Amino acid sequence: MNERTRLPQTTARAIAVVAGGATVALASVVPAVAVAVLCGLALSATVIRFGRSHRQITLAAALLPALTLVTTAVVIQPATRAVVALTVIGVLLGAGVGGTLFGSSAAVARDRAAVAMVLAAVLTAITALASFAVREFGSLQAVLEFLLWRTGDGVGGLFSALVVTALAGVAAVAALPDAMFTTARRRDQAKVIRYGIARSIGVLLVATLVGGTALIVLGWYLPPVDWLVEVVLASDLVRGVFLGLTVASVFIAALGSVVRRFWNRTNGASETSAIVPIVVGTAIGTTLTVLLAGGVGMQRGSAAVETVGALFAVTMIVLAIGSVVVWHVGALGNGALSKSPYIVATTLATSGLILGVLAERELAGTGLAAVWAGLPTFVVIAAALMCYDLGRHGRSLTREIGAAGALSTPQLVRIGWSGAVASGGVVAAVCGFWLATVFRPTLSVPATIGVVVGFGVLVVGARVLLR
Repeated sequence: MNERTRLPQTTARAIAVVAGGATVALASVVPAVAVAVLCGLALSATVIRFGRSHRQITLAAALLPALTLVTTAVVIQPATRAVVALTVIGVLLGAGVGGTLFGSSAAVARDRAAVAMVLAAVLTAITALASFAVREFGSLQAVLEFLLWRTGDGVGGLFSALVVTALAGVAAVAALPDAMFTTARRRDQAKVIRYGIARSIGVLLVATLVGGTALIVLGWYLPPVDWLVEVVLASDLVRGVFLGLTVASVFIAALGSVVRRFWNRTNGASETSAIVPIVVGTAIGTTLTVLLAGGVGMQRGSAAVETVGALFAVTMIVLAIGSVVVWHVGALGNGALSKSPYIVATTLATSGLILGVLAERELAGTGLAAVWAGLPTFVVIAAALMCYDLGRHGRSLTREIGAAGALSTPQLVRIGWSGAVASGGVVAAVCGFWLATVFRPTLSVPATIGVVVGFGVLVVGARVLLR
């Protein structure tokens, strides 16, 4: 990781600790926020790994679908809009903390993550359609029966299934990259080998059709052969083999097309393309996630299957949007100095405003009870101001002397000063809020003065931090 793209470690860790304390304050009101922050942090760490070795790229691509599914479930689980907004902000907060700790992701890592998101979105969409099909037909067995006999009964249906399987096989051969057939020095032979395999599939198809027709004609005169033909025509096993080969061929054709399309666009500075570990990791991760979530849904009945299908559909939308955002904007930057501390400060400030609205709606009583209900709001706002100040100072250190050259002692002095001012602002705001709640039932003027004094101290503290 380039030291010019990240904050000094002492400052970055301080921002992470302050954000963690603010998360605890948020979780005291909405517990789901803590899980959302962890999901955002995990997603941030996963995106960073796309810029490393092929083994770590494979691991990151495998984890991405599962983390996205869990994050989506955490976000859509709450019932009220305010809590949903807080969980979404929690995911962004976790991503910002990750960017502060790990630094900005490189452009190549961003591109690889976007490709993995697109692949995961496609596979998740297929899974969502399969879930809706199971709900429509009533069971997985009914869906399989429909697919097995979709080409029709009798000789025409069997021959149609055979032709479809052969065409899918030819498409798979045509889509695979040249590296599957030959070496880089003998690249011209790839076309010859590819054509030879496709021609072999065609010859095998014609031979099978001719042989099958001959057996049918022979069965008119020999009862044992006619019985064998009838068994083959009505066999679920034969249709299942054709269906399995067709699905596998279509899957290989789709992934092969992706590999050929992005072979040179995900290399970065390496000589070997990273699209293969991306495809392999995404396929494995999505398959395991689908099997786990689908198995849980099928065990809990048709209603749970419908819920899982809807979850997969929403996850597909999230992955599609995420791929666009990561590709064009970059969740953690584009190799430049990290702006993640500003993301942390913004998300915390927004969370504080939402908490203030929730506290006002649920406020009951006066005195310490009301102060305890409003305390998380002041803590979160103060944490936002402190993170902004520390991030601004840390970015200045990185620009001027670099993250590696920044000493810990000056950073600790600045952290202590910012923490003292923020803590003083929280204490003053709590006192003003307490006075406001004490005098609120009888005196409107003292109540107003208390509120003005409390928030005025926050404003003064903010000005001191910004200077």
